[in-house]
Amino acid sequence: MFLPGFFIPTYLLVNELGLVDTRLIVMLLPSFGAWYILVMRANIRTVVTRELQEAALIDSANHLQIFVWLVLPLIKPILATIGLFTVVASWNNFFLPLIYLHDRDKHPLTLILQRILLEGEIGKYSGGGMAQLWEDQGVPGYVGIGFFKSFKFAAVVITVWPIIVAYPFVQRFFVKGILVGSVKD
Repeated sequence: MFLPGFFIPTYLLVNELGLVDTRLIVMLLPSFGAWYILVMRANIRTVVTRELQEAALIDSANHLQIFVWLVLPLIKPILATIGLFTVVASWNNFFLPLIYLHDRDKHPLTLILQRILLEGEIGKYSGGGMAQLWEDQGVPGYVGIGFFKSFKFAAVVITVWPIIVAYPFVQRFFVKGILVGSVKD
């Protein structure tokens, strides 16, 4: 009951394609979903009206030109939204890398963070025994429980930081998406 119903056929397909133990599968699988198709279809039907398409056809534009010059600029906000959701889903994904990536050197930050927080694998990620080096030098305040707690908190902040940095650049598309739908006929 822990595994979703589509997991076994998906794993067999991914294994047959030779994508097991590659980072590509961790990025590709969250990108495909029925939810994204439904949201995109609803947005295109709302934003790109039949009148706009007919006006472009009257102005002698073919279907490819209508898509490139009319549809793509109008659906940029939903593309940015879906892109942000996909990046966040891939970045925070724990289950897919755990199942598909067998080599520990290919694990993303979520699995490394799990090992740091639960298993206490700090020496490998802190520069190879920095706590022991500081202890040998007699530097107070950097060894013991305080050092390990600080290291764990820093690892959590580093894991979240890229999403926090990327969000302001994508946020302007959310505002445009609200404004595009507010034009009256």
